[in-house]
Amino acid sequence: MKAIRMLCTLVSCLVVPLGMAFLSEGGSPPISDEAAIAAYAKAAKALQIEQDGEKPIVSKAEARTSEFTTRVGSVRKVRSRVLSVDVDACSGKIVSVQNEQAWERSNARAKTALEEGKGNGPTRTPKQVIDAAENYCRTLGQNLTPDLGFRLMGYDNKQGMWSLGWARYVNGYVFDEEGISIHIEDQTGDLVLYSNWVTQIACNTDVRVPKDKALAIARDYMSKILPKLVQNQPFKFDQVEEPELWIVYVNDFFKRVEARVEAWVEGTAPPEQLLPSPEELVPPRARLVYTIRFNFWYIGKERVNINREGRATIWVDAANGEIVGGLM
Repeated sequence: MKAIRMLCTLVSCLVVPLGMAFLSEGGSPPISDEAAIAAYAKAAKALQIEQDGEKPIVSKAEARTSEFTTRVGSVRKVRSRVLSVDVDACSGKIVSVQNEQAWERSNARAKTALEEGKGNGPTRTPKQVIDAAENYCRTLGQNLTPDLGFRLMGYDNKQGMWSLGWARYVNGYVFDEEGISIHIEDQTGDLVLYSNWVTQIACNTDVRVPKDKALAIARDYMSKILPKLVQNQPFKFDQVEEPELWIVYVNDFFKRVEARVEAWVEGTAPPEQLLPSPEELVPPRARLVYTIRFNFWYIGKERVNINREGRATIWVDAANGEIVGGLM
């Protein structure tokens, strides 16, 4: 159980700091309060929200992280009672919008309908919703270019909303961390949520490492790192699913794990910051990788699953076989 607690602590230590430091592309200063408020006003106009003279609150620049915890930029958050807008701190691009009124209204309406047994089915056709979503994207400054592929559409009767998603493709490979997510209120057609992760970051998509070699690299690495995580107690791991080729942001997750483990074992205080200081940060790196998933167990007097789900995903660079990160 001590090994289990150590592993959970290690993972939580690694995830939290990733979003704390400010990342400024090329050392550019963040946009002004006035520029951030102008972007907020543009979003309010797109959503036809009256501002009623309320002055929104603007935050200092804060780091923005990707789905898999890589720091990919920085934002200035602009907030009011009715609208929340995140603005890229370097370019002024609108990257996130939340319509607070539509969110509360749609959820309340759906809850009432379900409690009264009236049902809460959709009133709009998928085409109407897609057309509305595309229009919101254009109005907020993002055209749906051919490299953005439609990935998701669904209706949630518990919230009374439609959800839609687009992902960026590079040479036919999906880049899930770069895309657009939209929620639209069914009854009114109002935009509820908008998140935009699209950039023009380059990515090499050469595949020089065969799949079987990538799998061997990942299995070898798992056999080396797991003993450290479970303090050399007996363990077992199995591959889950076939390796897939994805584009991801490099997050060097396991390098951080190893650094924490070594500090823990040696009895020294783990470094406060395992990441570069803000002035040393470089733009995020994108790689085409094999995503290789494993289940693993700590074997004691009885078989005990580590970390609830007991899963680790290792990313092996498809071009050179380097382990560039993953998840746990």
